[in-house]
Amino acid sequence: MALCFLHGCQPSVIHRDLKPGNLLLTAEGHLKVSDFGLSKIFDANSSDGTYRMTGVTGTLRYMAPEVMRSEAYTEKVDVYSYAFVLWFMCTGERPLMGKVQQDFLDAATRHFDLRPDLEEISYKPLAALMASAWHGIADQRPTAAELVARLRAMQLPNNPKEKACKKRSGAKSCSIS
Repeated sequence: MALCFLHGCQPSVIHRDLKPGNLLLTAEGHLKVSDFGLSKIFDANSSDGTYRMTGVTGTLRYMAPEVMRSEAYTEKVDVYSYAFVLWFMCTGERPLMGKVQQDFLDAATRHFDLRPDLEEISYKPLAALMASAWHGIADQRPTAAELVARLRAMQLPNNPKEKACKKRSGAKSCSIS
């Protein structure tokens, strides 16, 4: 996974704007991360392991709450965004479509968890992975390497017709195989 590479660099790189629009699919079916315009080198040598960067940087719909609150943050902001991208990939819909900018900002400042509905995700191991990755407390989120390990360990259903998400009207089919 690209986040493992970025976060594993010395020093690590935080993308800060991970969203479906910044993911490209090659003709061979390989996913590529693009648009590194907001990316930053993460200074892990700072006194408390965090690095103060510009707040409210990226796309609100996929932005971690600590970024919205202009708090110090780590590469876990990309893990948070990844969970929203994964939800989008499973459902075919942008997360939290009915929400406006103020809803996202209010939720962040009040420490209220504003997340998409995991009931849409039929494959429960994937739903659990998303829930842990978009946890409101950054330290509780897995690392990118842990995400990859959990994805690799998932047992795919034997039935190739089983879907990762519930079919919604107007949503594209989303097979997990």
